[in-house]
Amino acid sequence: MPQRVGLIASLPEELRPVKRRLRLRLVVGHAAQARGQVHGSSVTAILAGVGAQAAASAARALVAEGCDLLISLGFAGGLDPALAAGEARAVARVLGPDGDARLPSQPCRLPSAVLISVAQAAGTVAEKAELRDRTGADLVDMETWAVAAVAAELGVPWLGLRAVSDSARDTLPDLVRRHVRPDLGRVQTLRIVLAALVSPRSWSPLIGLGVRSVRAGNALAEAVALLLEDLA
Repeated sequence: MPQRVGLIASLPEELRPVKRRLRLRLVVGHAAQARGQVHGSSVTAILAGVGAQAAASAARALVAEGCDLLISLGFAGGLDPALAAGEARAVARVLGPDGDARLPSQPCRLPSAVLISVAQAAGTVAEKAELRDRTGADLVDMETWAVAAVAAELGVPWLGLRAVSDSARDTLPDLVRRHVRPDLGRVQTLRIVLAALVSPRSWSPLIGLGVRSVRAGNALAEAVALLLEDLA
C-alpha cells in the first residue's frame, strides 16, 4: 500500500470532482494543492496546468514532497469510436511522441485503454482517426507520458486514469483549441469567454463540451476512488 499518493491533473474541471469525492481540502497558502487521507494513504492532489512541461514539474514536486506513487489523471480525447464521452479508463500503456511505450506499475480492475500523449490537442475527427490508424491508441492526452517519464527517472511507481471528454466523433470547439496553450501551461479561459460573447455560433459546441466534461469529471472521480480502494 502506498503511503503518500500524488494526483496530477491539468484542469480545474478535472480535479474539482475528484477533490469532492475524496474529501480533499485545499492546502493553506497553496491554492493549486489539496490533501487528505484516503484508505490509509496520504493523498496530495495538484493542479499542474496544461502540457508535458507542467505535468513533469508537478510530478517532480510531488516526489520531492515524499510521494511514493504518482497518478496522472484527467480528461482525454477518444480515438476508439467505441468509447463514449464520460467513460473512464485506466491506462494500460502510454505511448510517447517518438513511439516509445511505458507501462504502469501495476494493473487494476478498472477497464483499461492504450493512451498516446501528444504535444498539441488533437481535436478534429480527422486528426483523431489518423492517430488511431497510425498508433492503435484508444485515447489521447498531453500529459501522461511526461508523468510516466519522470516516474521512471526517479524510480517511483505511476498509474494513469483518463475519462473521455470528447469522443472520436466529437470535434473540439475551435475556440478551445486555439486557446489551449501548453507553452504557457494553461487554457486561456478568459479569452475563450470573451470570444464566445461575440460569436453566438460557438455557444452550442462549447455547451456540448461543458456537458461532456461534467460527465467525464464525475466518472474520473469514481474511478480514482475505486483505484485508491484497491490499493489499500
